[in-house]
Amino acid sequence: MFLRSLSVRSFLAVTAFAGLAVAQTVSVQQYGARGDGSTDDSAAIQTAINNSPTGSTIDFGNASYTYLVGHTIYLLSGRNYTGSATVRLSGRASGGSPVFSLRDPYPNNVAITGLTLDGNNVGSAFWVDFASNTTALYASGILIQSIAAVNSVGQPAIFSPGTLDQSTITGNMFSNCTGGIAMFSPDHLVISNNHFDHITADDAIMVTLNAVPFPFGHSLKISNNNGENLARMGIEVVGMGTSTPGAVVVNQNVFTNWLPSAGNQFFGISIFSGTMAQISGNVVEGPGGVGIEVGSPGALVSDNLVTNFALGATIEAPNTTIQNNHFLNNSATAISVTNSPYSKQSTVITGNYIAEAQMLGIDIGTPNWQGSQINENTIIRSASWQNDGTNTFTGIGITPPSGSVSVTNNNIMLQVFNSSPVPGFIGIRVNGNSGSNAQSVYDSNTVRATGVSQGSGIYANSPGSLDGAIVTNNSFIGLAQATAGAPGQNPTSGGNTQVQCLTIGPFSLF
Repeated sequence: MFLRSLSVRSFLAVTAFAGLAVAQTVSVQQYGARGDGSTDDSAAIQTAINNSPTGSTIDFGNASYTYLVGHTIYLLSGRNYTGSATVRLSGRASGGSPVFSLRDPYPNNVAITGLTLDGNNVGSAFWVDFASNTTALYASGILIQSIAAVNSVGQPAIFSPGTLDQSTITGNMFSNCTGGIAMFSPDHLVISNNHFDHITADDAIMVTLNAVPFPFGHSLKISNNNGENLARMGIEVVGMGTSTPGAVVVNQNVFTNWLPSAGNQFFGISIFSGTMAQISGNVVEGPGGVGIEVGSPGALVSDNLVTNFALGATIEAPNTTIQNNHFLNNSATAISVTNSPYSKQSTVITGNYIAEAQMLGIDIGTPNWQGSQINENTIIRSASWQNDGTNTFTGIGITPPSGSVSVTNNNIMLQVFNSSPVPGFIGIRVNGNSGSNAQSVYDSNTVRATGVSQGSGIYANSPGSLDGAIVTNNSFIGLAQATAGAPGQNPTSGGNTQVQCLTIGPFSLF
């Protein structure tokens, strides 16, 4: 596999070098293309491309030209395709065809800039087509910049079924497209500063990491993209292929205002491949299913803003850090450590601000989260939700771990400002039977109710839930009960305080 990869790279390097020897501009109009929006210019454009030397620029002219094409235009490697004109599929084109296809066994060194590629609701914008070469799906040096992909149906507007290496897709606009960008197993790929509006069925950006016989999975950067009126996901990275640790970087993207057809099951960002992904500074706004889904072991999810999703973030992998994010108005749970079969050990949830989650601030739904930490989070509930009179809001809900965990320095607050129905309130709910939370530490947390004496600080769901746990230095303020649930607990306790609680509750930690 390594030798094959090396031979491909050598071929591309020779081809690129040969392209530097010639610098020539070829106008498609020189070969008879009219660009009047009604004449079929397919043959003239294809002849211009076929007759152009390697290294040349194929010029489509300014925005006054619209080239109607009755079939796909096949690009050649080692050339620039530029202009501000429109190239539009005609109704006579085969359904699902792309406007442009880079058909080459080893596509390389191609730039497409400035053009509008109009699928005309017949086909899509641009494919990297590896011709008959089905064993070496590898392309290098592809630049797609400042184009508009519009009215694209069938495949995503920009699509490559193979590896793109040393390539960039930047500053483009996608409008009224079935899907935006779809790539497989890239290597050194940048997808940045693209705008998506009305992506009607698939993802705005989808990258699939599958095993291929080339180096891949280095330096995938998806940054500063934005989208609205989407039907599925803003960004999805998925697949069983591996990547260099930390290679997947998803930052500073903004996705809002989803299509009604999306219902409420769409995701904002899903990173379910690679290791140690970095997901930072993104903004996703629902209402939808999951704001950020994390399935990359060792991922860092930091400084994101997630609003109005049912689940703000779901954790599906071990060694994940969820840090300094803002989760607002989540209709179920802000942060969910799910009960999937994957390990969640050594999860760190720290420094997050959670406001107005309806049911839970942080929900631990799995036993395999041993070695994890939940610390220094702020969880506030002040807004009213439907059925609050019969619901209970829980700041942190604990499933007993397979080994000890740490829940420390969290600030959990219920604020009641009006006469609306008040939800039940639990600061920290500890599930499990006798000894299941032994050696877990609950230290220096504050649970507070304001406006009304409501709820409980620590709730033990069954006798022995806190046996062997270390419950120290916590503060319970303004609650109906400092403790609640099953009596007969036997934790190690000390330094806990209760202020203005109506009762201590059925067991004492004081």
